[in-house]
Amino acid sequence: MDEKKEKNNDELSDMLPTEVMERINLGVVGVSLSMYEEGMTLDELAEVTGIKHDSVKKCLNYLINNRMVKQISVKNTYKVVNFKKMLTLLIELGLIFPISEFKKQPKD
Repeated sequence: MDEKKEKNNDELSDMLPTEVMERINLGVVGVSLSMYEEGMTLDELAEVTGIKHDSVKKCLNYLINNRMVKQISVKNTYKVVNFKKMLTLLIELGLIFPISEFKKQPKD
C-alpha cells in the first residue's frame, strides 16, 4: 500500500512545477506540526505526510529559519513555536482560507 502511495506522489511531483510542490509540502508539514502540540520527529512527519525525508527536512529548515518551528534536541522533535506566523504563512501560500472569506455578505 505504501509503495502505491509513494508512486502516486512521484507521479504528482512530475506533473507539477517544483516550486508548487515545495509550497504544498511546506503547507502540509506546517499543518501537520500544528495539529500535534507535543511536536513530531522527522520520521513521524514523513510517515504522516507521505513526503520524503529530504523534502520534510527542507521544509523544517525553512520553518526553523523563519522562527515558526523549533527543534527540541533532547527529544529530537520539532514543535510549532509561533502559531500566528505559521497561520499567516499558510494563508499567504493559499493552503488555508480565513473563515471571513466564506461568510455571506449582507445585501444592500
